[in-house]
Amino acid sequence: MPATFVGPLTGTMKPDDPRPPEPPPLADSVSHTPQEPAPAKFTGASARDTASGFVNGGSAHYAMWGRQLGQNVRTITSVMNDLKSKNQLPDTLLVEFGFNDIGWLFVGVELVDTMEDFIANARAANPNVRIVLANVPHRTTDYNAALAKAIPEWDTDASPVALADVDGAYGCGPNATTYDGLHPNALGEYRIARALGTTLHDEFGIGSAAPSVPDTLPTRQIATPTSLQFDGTQQGVTVTWPKVFGAPSYADPVA
Repeated sequence: MPATFVGPLTGTMKPDDPRPPEPPPLADSVSHTPQEPAPAKFTGASARDTASGFVNGGSAHYAMWGRQLGQNVRTITSVMNDLKSKNQLPDTLLVEFGFNDIGWLFVGVELVDTMEDFIANARAANPNVRIVLANVPHRTTDYNAALAKAIPEWDTDASPVALADVDGAYGCGPNATTYDGLHPNALGEYRIARALGTTLHDEFGIGSAAPSVPDTLPTRQIATPTSLQFDGTQQGVTVTWPKVFGAPSYADPVA
């Protein structure tokens, strides 16, 4: 049976539209209250050859760059209940956080208590939800060891919980699976997918076989900005150019 992806978002996060430079905001005017994402901001494509049907609903999800575990603890129940009202209640959750996203505001084994709260809140919306929890590739193993120990305690017949060993699948070496020593490159993305897919197959019988990593990996071509235009403004010099597909931001040039 084919899987149906559900969630309030449908694609990757789009970069903000260009705008003239603005003075920095006053400290008192900056809001630090976490905001739920606007679905219209998550309609970007991950690659030029991505099928339009996959972006426009086929890839529905609740995954965000820079999203903290603590934020999702507070929102997962309402998000799942909203999907339930649309007859899209998820029966399986794939839960994977990056090292930065899971670690902000918490440290080491303390994260396990937060993850337990996340599971309880997900079960509040669906007591029979299946959950795949990924561990985290990072320098220390306190959290991963504590997570592996806790998962059998959380696992129930009604709502099974299984571990996806992303840490083991990711591999060693700072550049083998990343493009900057932290974030996954194409090989890293395939290895993360293999860890999650293997758990889905081995623990829940989903798929005809555990997924493999292809011998040939796709490359991502990022073009150099062209047709630069310069204009003087009150804040200095504004430089504009046509958008480059796949570039969410641009680094300052180094002389």
